[in-house]
Amino acid sequence: MRVRRRAPAGAPPPSEVRRRRAARRGRLAALVALALPLALTAGLGNTPDVQAAAATCSVDYSANDWGSGFTANVTIHNETTAAINGWTLSYAYSGNQRLQQGWNGRWSQSGQTVTVTNESFNGTIPGGGSTSAGANFSYSGSNSAPTTFTLNGTVCGEDPVEQAAVVATPTSLAIQPGQSSTFGIRLNTQPTSNVTVSVARTSGNTGLSVSGASSRTFTPANWNITQNITIAAAATGSGSAVFTASAPGHTPATVTATQLGQADGEYEQRFLDLYREIKDPANGYFSDEGIPYHSVETLLVEAPDHGHETTSEAYSYLIWLEAQYGRVTSDWGPFNNAWGIMEEWMIPEASEQPTTSFYNASSPATYAPESTNPADYPARLDPNISVGSDPLAAELRSSYGTSDIYGMHWIQDVDDVYGYGDVCGGNSGDPTFINTFQRGPQESTWETVPQPSCEDFSYGGP
Repeated sequence: MRVRRRAPAGAPPPSEVRRRRAARRGRLAALVALALPLALTAGLGNTPDVQAAAATCSVDYSANDWGSGFTANVTIHNETTAAINGWTLSYAYSGNQRLQQGWNGRWSQSGQTVTVTNESFNGTIPGGGSTSAGANFSYSGSNSAPTTFTLNGTVCGEDPVEQAAVVATPTSLAIQPGQSSTFGIRLNTQPTSNVTVSVARTSGNTGLSVSGASSRTFTPANWNITQNITIAAAATGSGSAVFTASAPGHTPATVTATQLGQADGEYEQRFLDLYREIKDPANGYFSDEGIPYHSVETLLVEAPDHGHETTSEAYSYLIWLEAQYGRVTSDWGPFNNAWGIMEEWMIPEASEQPTTSFYNASSPATYAPESTNPADYPARLDPNISVGSDPLAAELRSSYGTSDIYGMHWIQDVDDVYGYGDVCGGNSGDPTFINTFQRGPQESTWETVPQPSCEDFSYGGP
């Protein structure tokens, strides 16, 4: 559901971003909380058509199974740069699954083969965009997921094999005259033999240069361990330079370093001093993916803070921080990169919010009481208490042609310390959406119950 855009300089290569998205797409059920109730995806524009038979596509399939039936959700991704105008998706089950009803498409079934054709409002899939549809099925016995999908008669391929690349973090540095700063480099995939990464200034301000050794060697054992490169600024001068970290057979990474000139005033100078401290990798405020931690302290009494988590507020602060940096330095690359990190890791895709099609704007929620005792959770829902209605849902759905939400999830286990990374169809160790029972007046870290943000009924129960 993300708005696709051209990656900023220094961003991970498209193949790495695509792998991350694929790792996150498998999650099965509704996300419980979104921080920003804004509406979603790539709009339905009058862009040039591509011949349907030539479309390159991928499909995400998920199922919420309750034993005798299930809800199937499919998200079609247009992997080309041109629009697909009109689509028909087909796949087959191996068991006795039978279609009951569907939405966001015209569903039909013949034997084991299921077909869904676009509605008038979602017939165009923009280049790089996606659209979703869902249906309810009944079944008995086994319920294996389909393995092959065809779009307009063309078999949709798997996600591209990840291309070997150098990863740099952060992708921008602000350096005072006469001082230095560092960025880290690593590889994105394990090599079969040693790989030497060399760093050199490839354009820009000659007053910025690599200080010390300009290459680092990565082995099959330490390929994902960050090694630092130091950039030094001359005593006088100002301006930016691009440094490229390259290795044979790997997509290079670029870092933009800016030698700061005379600040406009004491406020700007103090901001740049603090900015440099925050962005220094040695201080630990960011993960290797560039995600801001909510706090680097590991022992706090506020519920979301264990030193490995983050929140939508931390992402919002990063956006503000880079906007201020852009205002002071006129370098907007870090701002664009921060927005990309937010979209990549904190805004759920359509396949990660499959139950939004069931949303009832006249009854948007069910009341649950709060308690000071975690033993009282999960709380019993009370449908008899009025929660009002949603006055914007119809307008947003009409405008964007979808009920999906473009907004941040509220809390994330950045380092997958709780181990839920592969519970919901993702990868172990990846940044992972979580939720917590932490209500009541205290919101103490000692009274927090974290859990996955998907529901496959593996946890809890009587």
